[in-house]
Amino acid sequence: MADTEIVGEAVRLVAAGVRQFGFKGQVPRLRRRVGRGTVQTVYLVRQQPFQPPMFSVGLSVVPAALLEAWEAVAPRTLGMFNKARSPIGGLDDGRDLNHADGHQEPGCYAPQTMAEAEEVAAEVIRQFERAGLPWLDRHSDPRAVVEQACERDANSSYPPGGRLLAAALLEVLPSNEQRVLDLVDSTLFVMSYWQERRMTGLGAIGPTSPDRSEAAQQEVDLDNWLADRLVEKAGFTPDRSSWPQRSEDLTRRLSQRRDEARRGFDRGLRALGYKDTYDGTPEARARLSRLLGPQLSSFFEQRSRE
Repeated sequence: MADTEIVGEAVRLVAAGVRQFGFKGQVPRLRRRVGRGTVQTVYLVRQQPFQPPMFSVGLSVVPAALLEAWEAVAPRTLGMFNKARSPIGGLDDGRDLNHADGHQEPGCYAPQTMAEAEEVAAEVIRQFERAGLPWLDRHSDPRAVVEQACERDANSSYPPGGRLLAAALLEVLPSNEQRVLDLVDSTLFVMSYWQERRMTGLGAIGPTSPDRSEAAQQEVDLDNWLADRLVEKAGFTPDRSSWPQRSEDLTRRLSQRRDEARRGFDRGLRALGYKDTYDGTPEARARLSRLLGPQLSSFFEQRSRE
């Protein structure tokens, strides 16, 4: 039997198990609605380019408030909304079958036989029930999202922000808690920071090409809608006088993190035998693909025999 048919059977079994928890729809997206309309999604995606064939499992949450915002500004492109996503393989301490550490996202599975397809499917469903469902419910609870963000904001130099948090704040406001109001201020700043860089081409860590597309403008409209509602429900206007300095500080931190990640990436490439300096050009990507392709195939073949 072809490997693609084996992977297809594993995906079918996982989908059947997920539907037992109230999810509906067809592969690759199974969804259910909770609360006042928040959408929880389980993604079952076949990773076609890889040999042997494999599939991945991911989770996402789209809050009801974010759906309302998108419906208000761009109903024709509702499917482009921002999501909280997580690969399910990274949520549990159980065995992640045939996972290529360091090369693939957690949650990639490559069954080689029908018996292994059944084993993989049972493992994924077990992980989903034990860790995936709690993850979905936690990220569907606006108060839990805000509480986690308040803790992260108090203990991290990187301010939390983004549409998921903005939507959660809209659900818990109005509030008299100073830490929640401080979080509103941080969220408004971060949303403005990224909006400016997308539209001007300034970039978070250097010059980029300005995005003047219709989709980019719709995202600006969405951010503005969320920001206006946040200011309205919080009952205050943020002090923007500190934003230029905060922008400089955030850009510097992002640049430092970029440099740290790049050094780690280069160390990993050298360990794999890539001797050149990787600069992201088509030629460099082609050389990297020629190097990693055989190594990944060999890795999966070895894991399938373990």
